[in-house]
Amino acid sequence: MFSGIIYEIGTIKEIKKRKKAWSYYIQAKKSLSRMKVGSSIAVNGACLTVTKKTPKGFWIDMVAETMRKTYFNKCKVGARVNLEPSLRPFDELGGHLVQGHIDGVGKITDIFDTKHDLIYTIELPKKLMRYVANKGFIAVDGVSLTGLNPDTIMFQVAIIPHTNKHTTFQYKKKGDPVNIEVDMMAKYLERLLPKK
Repeated sequence: MFSGIIYEIGTIKEIKKRKKAWSYYIQAKKSLSRMKVGSSIAVNGACLTVTKKTPKGFWIDMVAETMRKTYFNKCKVGARVNLEPSLRPFDELGGHLVQGHIDGVGKITDIFDTKHDLIYTIELPKKLMRYVANKGFIAVDGVSLTGLNPDTIMFQVAIIPHTNKHTTFQYKKKGDPVNIEVDMMAKYLERLLPKK
């Protein structure tokens, strides 16, 4: 379980394409003190397992399902990624409860600078837009954000300067993909409501 408050930005330093899983080596600093082999860590919002730890980084594996649901297959060596170690019982929950289970990939279609914040417009598959509520929780590349102005195919998020500086949003541009995790409560409610 995660909070969507990014701990640090890591860098992909090596990618190994294997038969059943892809392996990524990610350079990090702060996160290393919070992990051991077997630890869970959110990488751009995806909950992954540390398979090996080194003095300067760690390895994670991604199976076919993770590759299908995310845009990691488009990431190259040098790409920066948001990192968040899993929550501990005594950690402050500053964002919202994030599972690290990516629901799909969105696309940034516009970025507007208001001088106070950056407004990102994100296009999302219609099947996921039903879970996006105005002022509801949403995780974008693992960042806990508030969904704004949703319609049938897109929604917006406002990124304050602090968030921009401490996440990979500072590197984003129009057309870039983003991993999306919708609010888990919306999915549970849909499951519990009687079918029409």
